[in-house]
Amino acid sequence: MTNLILKLGAVIALFALLNSAWSNHSQNSQLKREGQTAAAILSGPIEEETQQRRFLGLMPKSTLFRADLKFKTTNGQETVVTHEIPKQHVEALRSGGPVNVVYLPSNPKITSFAGESLQVVSLVLAGLVFSALLFGLSLIGNKSEDG
Repeated sequence: MTNLILKLGAVIALFALLNSAWSNHSQNSQLKREGQTAAAILSGPIEEETQQRRFLGLMPKSTLFRADLKFKTTNGQETVVTHEIPKQHVEALRSGGPVNVVYLPSNPKITSFAGESLQVVSLVLAGLVFSALLFGLSLIGNKSEDG
C-alpha cells in the first residue's frame, strides 16, 4: 500500500511540476512576443528571506529578495507588482535606481526582469529528480516486502 502511495505521489508531483514548467514556458514565449519594457522603481522596502534549500546536502542556503515594484506602461497606467528580485538588481534598487522589466500590455501584472526568463528547465529537472526518488523508494519498499 505504501508503494502505491509513493508511486502515485511521484506521478502527481511530476505532472504538477510539468504543468508549472509549461505555464512558465507559455509566459516566457508571450513576454518575448508581446512584452514591453519599462523602468521600474521600488514602491516599498525590500524584504529579505533566507531559505534552507538543501537536497541531500548538495545545495547551500539561499537568500530571496522580494519587493513591490512600480512602473508605468506605455499607455501611462501606473502598475505595482510584487516580485522576487534577482540578487544582481538589489543594490541598484536600494540606491533608488530603476531596473528594466518586461510586462505584457494586456496584463501588466505579468512581468519579468529584462534579459531574464522564468526557469523552465530547472522545474522540469526538479520534477524528474523528485519523481525518480519517490519511484525508487517504492521499488526499495517492494524488495523489502518480498524478502
